Amino acid sequence: MVDYAHKYDVFIAHASEDKESFVRPLARMLTKLGMSVWFDESSLKIGDSLTRSIDKGLSASRYGLVIISRAFIEKAWPEYEFRGLVARELAAKRKLILPIWHGVDRSEVLAFSPTLADKYAPNTRDRDAEAIALELLEEISPDIYRSRTRAELRQIASGLALDDLSREIETVRHGLALLHAKDAYNLVTAIDIKSSLVARVQNEEGDTLYERWFRVLLLNNGITIRKTKRDLVGSEVPIDDFPPKANLIEARPSDIELAATDVSYCKVDRDGRPHFDYWWCYDITPPLRNKGDLLEYTYSCVIPKCEATAFSESGGLFFFQHESIPLDVLNSLIAPPNYKIVVLDSWVQDSERSRSEIAESEEPQLNTDQSILTWNPTYRKGACFICKYRLIAAV
Repeated sequence: MVDYAHKYDVFIAHASEDKESFVRPLARMLTKLGMSVWFDESSLKIGDSLTRSIDKGLSASRYGLVIISRAFIEKAWPEYEFRGLVARELAAKRKLILPIWHGVDRSEVLAFSPTLADKYAPNTRDRDAEAIALELLEEISPDIYRSRTRAELRQIASGLALDDLSREIETVRHGLALLHAKDAYNLVTAIDIKSSLVARVQNEEGDTLYERWFRVLLLNNGITIRKTKRDLVGSEVPIDDFPPKANLIEARPSDIELAATDVSYCKVDRDGRPHFDYWWCYDITPPLRNKGDLLEYTYSCVIPKCEATAFSESGGLFFFQHESIPLDVLNSLIAPPNYKIVVLDSWVQDSERSRSEIAESEEPQLNTDQSILTWNPTYRKGACFICKYRLIAAV
Protein backbone atom coordinates (compact mmCIF):
# COMPACT_ATOMS: atom_id res chain seq x y z
CA MET A 1 0.00 0.00 0.00
CA VAL A 2 1.35 3.44 -0.91
CA ASP A 3 1.69 5.90 1.98
CA TYR A 4 0.16 9.19 0.85
CA ALA A 5 0.04 10.76 4.31
CA HIS A 6 3.78 11.44 4.71
CA LYS A 7 6.18 13.47 2.60
CA TYR A 8 9.36 11.80 3.95
CA ASP A 9 10.41 8.25 4.77
CA VAL A 10 12.32 9.33 7.86
CA PHE A 11 13.29 12.36 9.89
CA ILE A 12 16.36 12.53 12.13
CA ALA A 13 16.04 14.14 15.57
CA HIS A 14 19.53 14.97 16.77
CA ALA A 15 21.64 17.28 18.90
CA SER A 16 22.92 20.13 16.76
CA GLU A 17 26.49 19.24 17.82
CA ASP A 18 26.23 15.91 15.97
CA LYS A 19 24.99 17.25 12.63
CA GLU A 20 28.27 17.55 10.74
CA SER A 21 30.15 14.65 12.34
CA PHE A 22 27.50 11.95 11.94
CA VAL A 23 23.97 13.04 11.00
CA ARG A 24 24.69 14.69 7.66
CA PRO A 25 26.83 11.75 6.40
CA LEU A 26 24.13 9.30 7.54
CA ALA A 27 21.41 11.33 5.83
CA ARG A 28 23.49 11.42 2.64
CA MET A 29 23.87 7.61 2.66
CA LEU A 30 20.15 7.06 3.34
CA THR A 31 19.35 9.34 0.41
CA LYS A 32 21.72 7.41 -1.86
CA LEU A 33 19.97 4.23 -0.78
CA GLY A 34 16.66 5.59 -2.03
CA MET A 35 15.04 7.13 1.06
CA SER A 36 13.64 10.62 1.44
CA VAL A 37 15.16 12.18 4.57
CA TRP A 38 14.26 15.27 6.62
CA PHE A 39 16.86 16.43 9.12
CA ASP A 40 17.82 20.09 8.68
CA GLU A 41 14.84 21.27 10.78
CA SER A 42 15.13 18.44 13.32
CA SER A 43 18.24 19.74 15.07
CA LEU A 44 17.67 19.99 18.83
CA LYS A 45 19.12 22.62 21.12
CA ILE A 46 18.92 23.22 24.88
CA GLY A 47 15.43 24.38 25.76
CA ASP A 48 13.73 22.63 22.84
CA SER A 49 10.86 20.23 23.53
CA LEU A 50 11.76 16.72 22.43
CA THR A 51 8.15 15.52 22.19
CA ARG A 52 7.18 18.59 20.19
CA SER A 53 10.08 18.02 17.78
CA ILE A 54 9.20 14.32 17.44
CA ASP A 55 5.52 15.08 16.76
CA LYS A 56 6.45 17.69 14.18
CA GLY A 57 8.70 15.15 12.44
CA LEU A 58 6.13 12.35 12.55
CA SER A 59 3.52 14.65 11.00
CA ALA A 60 5.59 14.58 7.79
CA SER A 61 7.53 11.29 8.06
CA ARG A 62 6.85 7.57 8.43
CA TYR A 63 9.67 6.99 10.93
CA GLY A 64 11.77 9.01 13.33
CA LEU A 65 15.44 8.40 14.04
CA VAL A 66 16.68 9.67 17.42
CA ILE A 67 20.47 10.01 17.60
CA ILE A 68 21.44 9.45 21.26
CA SER A 69 24.89 10.85 21.92
CA ARG A 70 26.62 12.56 24.83
CA ALA A 71 25.57 15.91 23.34
CA PHE A 72 21.99 14.62 23.18
CA ILE A 73 22.13 13.38 26.78
CA GLU A 74 23.44 16.75 27.97
CA LYS A 75 20.13 18.33 26.90
CA ALA A 76 18.68 16.68 30.06
CA TRP A 77 15.16 16.03 28.83
CA PRO A 78 12.83 14.64 31.52
CA GLU A 79 12.05 10.92 31.52
CA TYR A 80 8.33 11.52 30.93
CA GLU A 81 9.15 12.74 27.41
CA PHE A 82 10.63 9.34 26.52
CA ARG A 83 7.69 7.50 28.08
CA GLY A 84 5.52 9.63 25.83
CA LEU A 85 7.38 8.30 22.78
CA VAL A 86 6.70 4.71 23.83
CA ALA A 87 3.04 5.55 24.47
CA ARG A 88 2.84 7.06 21.00
CA GLU A 89 4.11 3.84 19.44
CA LEU A 90 1.58 1.79 21.41
CA ALA A 91 -1.22 4.07 20.24
CA ALA A 92 -0.08 3.82 16.62
CA LYS A 93 0.31 0.01 16.93
CA ARG A 94 3.55 0.04 14.96
CA LYS A 95 7.21 0.96 15.28
CA LEU A 96 7.71 4.72 14.92
CA ILE A 97 10.91 5.65 16.76
CA LEU A 98 14.26 4.13 15.76
CA PRO A 99 17.05 5.09 18.20
CA ILE A 100 20.75 5.07 17.29
CA TRP A 101 23.43 5.16 19.98
CA HIS A 102 26.27 7.41 18.84
CA GLY A 103 29.43 6.98 20.90
CA VAL A 104 27.61 5.95 24.08
CA ASP A 105 27.14 2.61 25.83
CA ARG A 106 24.17 0.98 27.54
CA SER A 107 25.17 2.16 31.03
CA GLU A 108 25.17 5.78 29.86
CA VAL A 109 21.80 5.45 28.16
CA LEU A 110 20.36 3.53 31.14
CA ALA A 111 21.45 6.26 33.56
CA PHE A 112 19.91 8.86 31.24
CA SER A 113 16.64 7.12 30.35
CA PRO A 114 15.61 3.55 31.31
CA THR A 115 12.81 3.84 28.75
CA LEU A 116 15.21 4.45 25.85
CA ALA A 117 17.67 1.85 27.13
CA ASP A 118 15.00 -0.84 26.69
CA LYS A 119 14.69 -0.19 22.93
CA TYR A 120 17.01 -1.95 20.50
CA ALA A 121 19.47 0.46 18.90
CA PRO A 122 22.50 0.03 16.62
CA ASN A 123 25.65 1.62 18.07
CA THR A 124 28.30 3.58 16.18
CA ARG A 125 30.88 2.10 18.57
CA ASP A 126 30.71 -1.24 16.77
CA ARG A 127 29.18 -0.29 13.39
CA ASP A 128 30.03 2.38 10.89
CA ALA A 129 27.46 4.70 9.37
CA GLU A 130 27.13 2.61 6.19
CA ALA A 131 26.25 -0.56 8.11
CA ILE A 132 23.69 1.37 10.15
CA ALA A 133 22.25 2.92 6.97
CA LEU A 134 21.72 -0.55 5.49
CA GLU A 135 20.02 -1.79 8.66
CA LEU A 136 17.70 1.21 8.54
CA LEU A 137 17.05 0.57 4.84
CA GLU A 138 15.78 -2.93 5.62
CA GLU A 139 13.36 -1.53 8.23
CA ILE A 140 12.18 1.61 6.41
CA SER A 141 12.26 0.66 2.71
CA PRO A 142 12.21 -3.14 2.39
CA ASP A 143 11.31 -2.92 -1.32
CA ILE A 144 14.63 -1.24 -2.09
CA TYR A 145 16.49 -3.51 0.36
CA ARG A 146 15.16 -6.64 -1.34
CA SER A 147 16.16 -5.34 -4.76
CA ARG A 148 19.83 -6.19 -4.01
CA THR A 149 21.46 -9.51 -3.16
CA ARG A 150 22.99 -10.04 0.28
CA ALA A 151 26.46 -10.04 -1.27
CA GLU A 152 25.89 -6.65 -2.89
CA LEU A 153 24.52 -5.23 0.34
CA ARG A 154 27.56 -6.47 2.26
CA GLN A 155 29.74 -4.85 -0.37
CA ILE A 156 27.88 -1.57 0.10
CA ALA A 157 28.16 -1.84 3.89
CA SER A 158 31.93 -2.37 3.63
CA GLY A 159 32.28 1.01 1.96
CA LEU A 160 33.88 -0.47 -1.16
CA ALA A 161 31.02 -0.01 -3.57
CA LEU A 162 28.55 2.51 -2.20
CA ASP A 163 29.25 5.05 -4.94
CA ASP A 164 29.56 2.40 -7.67
CA LEU A 165 26.15 0.96 -6.89
CA SER A 166 24.37 4.22 -6.14
CA ARG A 167 23.44 4.67 -9.80
CA GLU A 168 21.85 1.20 -9.88
CA ILE A 169 20.01 1.89 -6.64
CA GLU A 170 18.82 5.20 -8.06
CA THR A 171 17.41 3.22 -11.01
CA VAL A 172 15.51 0.99 -8.56
CA ARG A 173 14.34 4.08 -6.70
CA HIS A 174 13.14 5.65 -9.95
CA GLY A 175 11.31 2.45 -10.86
CA LEU A 176 9.59 2.41 -7.47
CA ALA A 177 8.66 6.07 -7.92
CA LEU A 178 7.03 5.22 -11.24
CA LEU A 179 5.11 2.40 -9.57
CA HIS A 180 4.02 4.78 -6.81
CA ALA A 181 2.95 7.33 -9.43
CA LYS A 182 0.92 4.63 -11.15
CA ASP A 183 -0.61 3.69 -7.81
CA ALA A 184 -1.44 7.35 -7.17
CA TYR A 185 -3.09 7.64 -10.59
CA ASN A 186 -5.06 4.46 -9.92
CA LEU A 187 -6.13 5.85 -6.57
CA VAL A 188 -7.36 9.13 -8.06
CA THR A 189 -9.33 7.41 -10.82
CA ALA A 190 -10.64 4.54 -8.71
CA ILE A 191 -12.28 6.43 -5.84
CA ASP A 192 -14.78 9.18 -5.28
CA ILE A 193 -14.32 11.16 -2.05
CA LYS A 194 -16.66 13.79 -0.67
CA SER A 195 -16.43 15.63 2.62
CA SER A 196 -17.89 18.49 4.58
CA LEU A 197 -16.82 20.41 7.66
CA VAL A 198 -19.15 22.47 9.83
CA ALA A 199 -17.58 24.61 12.56
CA ARG A 200 -20.21 25.94 15.00
CA VAL A 201 -18.90 28.65 17.31
CA GLN A 202 -20.93 28.07 20.45
CA ASN A 203 -20.20 31.02 22.73
CA GLU A 204 -18.09 34.13 23.32
CA GLU A 205 -15.36 31.96 24.83
CA GLY A 206 -14.72 30.64 21.32
CA ASP A 207 -15.65 27.02 22.11
CA THR A 208 -16.40 25.42 18.74
CA LEU A 209 -18.15 22.20 17.74
CA TYR A 210 -16.49 20.64 14.70
CA GLU A 211 -18.63 18.20 12.71
CA ARG A 212 -16.92 16.33 9.88
CA TRP A 213 -18.60 14.09 7.28
CA PHE A 214 -16.79 11.79 4.84
CA ARG A 215 -17.97 9.54 2.03
CA VAL A 216 -15.59 7.24 0.11
CA LEU A 217 -16.77 5.12 -2.83
CA LEU A 218 -14.57 2.71 -4.83
CA LEU A 219 -15.28 3.11 -8.56
CA ASN A 220 -12.92 0.35 -9.72
CA ASN A 221 -11.02 -2.68 -8.47
CA GLY A 222 -7.26 -2.67 -8.01
CA ILE A 223 -6.96 -0.37 -5.01
CA THR A 224 -7.05 -1.07 -1.27
CA ILE A 225 -7.84 1.55 1.36
CA ARG A 226 -6.93 0.53 4.90
CA LYS A 227 -7.04 3.90 6.63
CA THR A 228 -8.92 7.16 6.42
CA LYS A 229 -7.08 10.42 5.74
CA ARG A 230 -5.13 11.85 8.67
CA ASP A 231 -6.92 14.68 10.46
CA LEU A 232 -5.61 17.59 12.52
CA VAL A 233 -7.30 19.82 15.09
CA GLY A 234 -5.76 22.52 17.26
CA SER A 235 -6.69 24.14 20.54
CA GLU A 236 -5.29 26.62 23.04
CA VAL A 237 -6.15 24.23 25.88
CA PRO A 238 -5.90 20.42 26.10
CA ILE A 239 -8.80 18.46 24.59
CA ASP A 240 -10.16 15.95 27.10
CA ASP A 241 -12.14 13.59 24.87
CA PHE A 242 -9.71 12.72 22.09
CA PRO A 243 -9.63 11.22 19.52
CA PRO A 244 -13.32 11.51 18.59
CA LYS A 245 -15.30 8.37 17.92
CA ALA A 246 -16.27 7.75 14.30
CA ASN A 247 -19.98 7.13 13.69
CA LEU A 248 -20.80 4.92 10.69
CA ILE A 249 -23.66 6.05 8.48
CA GLU A 250 -23.35 3.51 5.67
CA ALA A 251 -20.81 0.84 4.83
CA ARG A 252 -20.26 -1.81 2.15
CA PRO A 253 -19.35 -4.43 3.23
CA SER A 254 -21.72 -3.99 6.15
CA ASP A 255 -19.29 -5.36 8.78
CA ILE A 256 -16.79 -2.49 8.44
CA GLU A 257 -15.51 -1.08 11.72
CA LEU A 258 -13.49 2.10 12.33
CA ALA A 259 -10.91 2.41 15.10
CA ALA A 260 -8.75 5.46 15.84
CA THR A 261 -5.03 4.95 15.15
CA ASP A 262 -1.79 6.92 14.53
CA VAL A 263 -2.79 9.23 17.37
CA SER A 264 -0.31 11.94 18.36
CA TYR A 265 -0.21 15.47 19.71
CA CYS A 266 2.27 18.24 20.38
CA LYS A 267 2.32 21.41 22.46
CA VAL A 268 3.83 24.55 20.92
CA ASP A 269 4.08 28.22 21.86
CA ARG A 270 2.38 30.68 19.52
CA ASP A 271 2.70 34.37 20.28
CA GLY A 272 3.63 33.52 23.85
CA ARG A 273 0.60 31.27 24.39
CA PRO A 274 0.44 27.47 24.50
CA HIS A 275 -1.21 25.69 21.57
CA PHE A 276 -2.04 21.98 21.26
CA ASP A 277 -2.16 20.16 17.91
CA TYR A 278 -3.75 16.70 17.63
CA TRP A 279 -3.44 14.21 14.73
CA TRP A 280 -5.23 10.92 14.12
CA CYS A 281 -6.90 8.71 11.52
CA TYR A 282 -9.10 5.60 11.54
CA ASP A 283 -8.25 2.00 10.63
CA ILE A 284 -10.81 0.52 8.21
CA THR A 285 -11.51 -3.15 9.01
CA PRO A 286 -12.01 -4.93 6.69
CA PRO A 287 -10.44 -2.55 4.16
CA LEU A 288 -12.18 -1.17 1.08
CA ARG A 289 -10.90 -3.21 -1.86
CA ASN A 290 -13.70 -3.97 -4.37
CA LYS A 291 -15.65 -1.85 -6.83
CA GLY A 292 -18.76 -0.55 -5.08
CA ASP A 293 -17.29 -0.69 -1.56
CA LEU A 294 -18.52 2.32 0.36
CA LEU A 295 -17.66 4.07 3.60
CA GLU A 296 -19.68 6.99 4.97
CA TYR A 297 -19.04 8.27 8.47
CA THR A 298 -19.04 11.33 10.70
CA TYR A 299 -17.25 12.48 13.81
CA SER A 300 -17.60 15.53 16.01
CA CYS A 301 -15.55 17.16 18.73
CA VAL A 302 -15.64 20.36 20.76
CA ILE A 303 -12.45 22.44 20.55
CA PRO A 304 -12.23 24.77 23.56
CA LYS A 305 -11.49 28.45 22.87
CA CYS A 306 -10.23 27.76 19.34
CA GLU A 307 -12.13 30.73 17.84
CA ALA A 308 -11.71 33.13 20.80
CA THR A 309 -9.61 35.61 18.79
CA ALA A 310 -12.47 36.03 16.29
CA PHE A 311 -14.22 38.22 18.88
CA SER A 312 -11.24 40.60 19.04
CA GLU A 313 -9.93 43.19 16.58
CA SER A 314 -7.13 40.84 15.53
CA GLY A 315 -9.71 38.39 14.16
CA GLY A 316 -9.69 34.64 13.75
CA LEU A 317 -8.58 32.31 10.94
CA PHE A 318 -10.80 29.74 9.24
CA PHE A 319 -8.63 27.57 6.99
CA PHE A 320 -8.31 24.17 5.34
CA GLN A 321 -5.81 22.41 3.09
CA HIS A 322 -6.12 20.49 -0.15
CA GLU A 323 -4.00 17.33 -0.05
CA SER A 324 -2.54 15.00 -2.69
CA ILE A 325 -5.87 13.37 -3.57
CA PRO A 326 -8.66 15.50 -5.09
CA LEU A 327 -11.40 15.91 -2.49
CA ASP A 328 -14.74 17.66 -2.91
CA VAL A 329 -15.06 19.56 0.38
CA LEU A 330 -17.72 22.03 1.53
CA ASN A 331 -16.60 24.03 4.56
CA SER A 332 -18.99 26.04 6.72
CA LEU A 333 -18.54 28.35 9.68
CA ILE A 334 -21.58 29.21 11.83
CA ALA A 335 -21.64 32.21 14.16
CA PRO A 336 -23.08 31.92 17.68
CA PRO A 337 -26.56 33.43 18.36
CA ASN A 338 -26.73 37.23 18.06
CA TYR A 339 -23.43 37.48 16.17
CA LYS A 340 -22.53 37.88 12.51
CA ILE A 341 -19.42 37.07 10.46
CA VAL A 342 -17.36 39.82 8.82
CA VAL A 343 -14.73 38.63 6.31
CA LEU A 344 -11.54 40.69 6.63
CA ASP A 345 -9.40 38.92 4.02
CA SER A 346 -8.97 35.61 2.21
CA TRP A 347 -6.04 34.13 0.35
CA VAL A 348 -4.32 30.89 -0.65
CA GLN A 349 -0.84 29.60 0.18
CA ASP A 350 1.00 26.99 -1.88
CA SER A 351 3.22 24.25 -0.46
CA GLU A 352 6.11 26.75 -0.29
CA ARG A 353 3.96 29.16 1.78
CA SER A 354 3.83 31.70 -1.06
CA ARG A 355 0.66 33.77 -0.81
CA SER A 356 -1.61 34.56 -3.75
CA GLU A 357 -5.01 36.16 -4.11
CA ILE A 358 -8.20 34.18 -4.65
CA ALA A 359 -10.44 34.68 -7.66
CA GLU A 360 -13.69 36.46 -6.84
CA SER A 361 -15.67 33.37 -7.82
CA GLU A 362 -13.78 31.32 -5.18
CA GLU A 363 -14.09 33.71 -2.26
CA PRO A 364 -15.97 32.64 0.88
CA GLN A 365 -19.70 33.29 0.73
CA LEU A 366 -22.01 34.68 3.45
CA ASN A 367 -25.76 34.16 3.78
CA THR A 368 -28.17 37.11 4.03
CA ASP A 369 -27.80 37.76 7.77
CA GLN A 370 -24.07 36.90 7.74
CA SER A 371 -24.48 34.14 10.30
CA ILE A 372 -23.12 31.37 8.01
CA LEU A 373 -19.94 31.37 5.91
CA THR A 374 -19.48 28.68 3.24
CA TRP A 375 -16.38 27.97 1.16
CA ASN A 376 -15.68 25.43 -1.57
CA PRO A 377 -12.85 26.63 -3.86
CA THR A 378 -11.51 24.62 -6.78
CA TYR A 379 -9.10 21.84 -5.82
CA ARG A 380 -5.41 22.78 -5.84
CA LYS A 381 -2.93 20.14 -4.71
CA GLY A 382 -1.17 21.15 -1.51
CA ALA A 383 -2.85 24.56 -1.31
CA CYS A 384 -3.97 26.01 2.03
CA PHE A 385 -6.99 28.33 1.88
CA ILE A 386 -7.19 30.92 4.66
CA CYS A 387 -10.00 33.28 5.61
CA LYS A 388 -9.44 35.99 8.24
CA TYR A 389 -12.70 37.04 9.85
CA ARG A 390 -14.32 38.64 12.88
CA LEU A 391 -17.41 37.86 14.91
CA ILE A 392 -19.29 41.03 15.88
CA ALA A 393 -22.61 41.60 17.60
CA ALA A 394 -25.54 41.64 15.19
CA VAL A 395 -27.53 44.87 15.25
